[in-house]
Amino acid sequence: MKRIISAVLLLMLVTVVACKKDDKKDSFPYKGDWSGTYSGLVSGNWDGNISESGVFTGTGTNNLIPGQSFTITGTVSKSGVVEADYTYLTLNVSFDGQIQGDNITGTWMADTLGLTGTWAGARKK
Repeated sequence: MKRIISAVLLLMLVTVVACKKDDKKDSFPYKGDWSGTYSGLVSGNWDGNISESGVFTGTGTNNLIPGQSFTITGTVSKSGVVEADYTYLTLNVSFDGQIQGDNITGTWMADTLGLTGTWAGARKK
């Protein structure tokens, strides 16, 4: 009887250990809160969040319209490629970049105005 109980307990332990989720393996490596700046003819700050599924949502401000923010949305691939944008009336601004570790860099472009610049940021600790 002791052997049966021991075997059942051992089997239960092995099952629990085998089914335990490995958070590091399953976690999206870029998930978290990020912030930074962008520069060019138009410049400002941005804050955002990258979800477990690679969705980027954030807000930005600029030097031309103080006190007003805009919403940035986009995606981040498993290889860290960022593609995001915001639209205001007919103006579409795209932000393309690459995440390496806890840093992000890229370029932005306002397609209808022909404005371009750079942007950068870091994961918040």
